[in-house]
Amino acid sequence: TVLVTGVVTHFCVESTAREASDYGFTVYILDDCCAGWSPELHEMALKTFELLYGFVLPSTKIVKKLSRQLKKAKMAPTPKA
Repeated sequence: TVLVTGVVTHFCVESTAREASDYGFTVYILDDCCAGWSPELHEMALKTFELLYGFVLPSTKIVKKLSRQLKKAKMAPTPKA
């Protein structure tokens, strides 16, 4: 899983996220942790990415999602050697 944040959503952020997706990673762009040159370009890049490559979520939702996954992992029995 790759979480992507940064500046210029419609260039650097989208390019990084697409490449990670092309390599087989599950990719999340944290929309409230990115910015574009304009709100319209920012939104366009997020919609395109979500349609074709991965997921777009606000940081609060990804923190909750990862916290749930961590709790599940901690509760899972550990294999005996």
